[in-house]
Amino acid sequence: MPLPPWPPRRVVAVSLAVAATLPGDALLYAVLPVLWQQLGLELWMVGVLLSANRVVRLATNPFAGWLAGRVGIHRPFVAAVFATTAVTVAYTLAPGFAAWVALRAVWGGLWSFLRLGGFLAALAAGHLGRGYALGFYNGVANLGTLLAMAAGGVLTDTIGLNATLWLFAALALPAGLAMLREGRGEDDRPAVPEPGAPPVVHAPALERWGAYAAAVVTGTAGSPLVLSSLGLLIVQRHGESISLGGLVLGAATLNGALLAVRFAIQPVWGPLAGHLSDRLGRLGFAGVAGLLEIAGMLALSFAGPLAWTVAMSVVVFVAGLALRVSADALAGDTAPPGARAQFMGWYSNAADFGSALGPLLAFPLASALGLETVYRLGAAFLLLAGGAVLLVLRQGRRRAGGASLHAPQEP
Repeated sequence: MPLPPWPPRRVVAVSLAVAATLPGDALLYAVLPVLWQQLGLELWMVGVLLSANRVVRLATNPFAGWLAGRVGIHRPFVAAVFATTAVTVAYTLAPGFAAWVALRAVWGGLWSFLRLGGFLAALAAGHLGRGYALGFYNGVANLGTLLAMAAGGVLTDTIGLNATLWLFAALALPAGLAMLREGRGEDDRPAVPEPGAPPVVHAPALERWGAYAAAVVTGTAGSPLVLSSLGLLIVQRHGESISLGGLVLGAATLNGALLAVRFAIQPVWGPLAGHLSDRLGRLGFAGVAGLLEIAGMLALSFAGPLAWTVAMSVVVFVAGLALRVSADALAGDTAPPGARAQFMGWYSNAADFGSALGPLLAFPLASALGLETVYRLGAAFLLLAGGAVLLVLRQGRRRAGGASLHAPQEP
């Protein structure tokens, strides 16, 4: 099954720009679960910091969709790219926990515009198949996260957290300049209808709310939960220093390396998974991916050697990525062409609600019940809630004649 041709220049440019903004944010996921005591934090504070940027997006996502629907996405997107440099530098100057929370909130507002810009660029390339275009955007954009996971832990262990943040902050500047030269694209057209244009037709309620529910479920448990807590699991099971033959690695380095595997496979697996969902159908592909993710979560909840932790983490990451791409493509299929910015803003809200709820619940529960129990509860939630969402979406597809959730719609 050959992949479609290379995406349009606009999709590539936006994807690379988003990639340049992500290392400063992604680094915190690699090091905070390991270095929280050295930074003077308590464990519950780690959960707050890893969720604060998502909580604030519950307000900024709809605002980003509203603003993009009126002035276009290009100017807010470019401004957000430049602003990420200032936020990443400010992490090194923040005097305490409250200041860090505020900066995480600012980053969340910026990410609302960055992610929406990526979504709209990918959806504008409708002839490729939305699953493939969204998979490409997610895969390339997360090269920035890959950089943070692969090098961030090593750099933090060697030159310190602040120096690493300064290094990552510098990456967004050339990306912002490149987007200024790129100019506006087809995705930048405001959604305000021209005089005499037909009114916007909204998506059927069952499909709309089904897409939102899918975003909540896939964001709450599974891969996102493991992503935010894997460092803690490594320390609890294998210690802060891990011996591999004659090599001794710090927990932050190992955690960063393991998380980097998830993002290393995304540039290839993301577009392929999206293409498979285009060809095979969103719901069936999502169901298989969900079952595999549940199995990986359950297996990871049982203690074993380091190789077991590595292997089961990879299973969860691969299945979770396929599930996320399917959910994004489903939302793209459902989004009305005349109101994509607003629809995707609310879809992002649903995803962020789940992503904020995961760490916010996981770390306090891990303190009280143990991380293994948290993983088992996450697997049970995926099975029950995910199964219910699939049934709702299948009913919506039947009402729509089966087309809307199978094939991409042209813009």
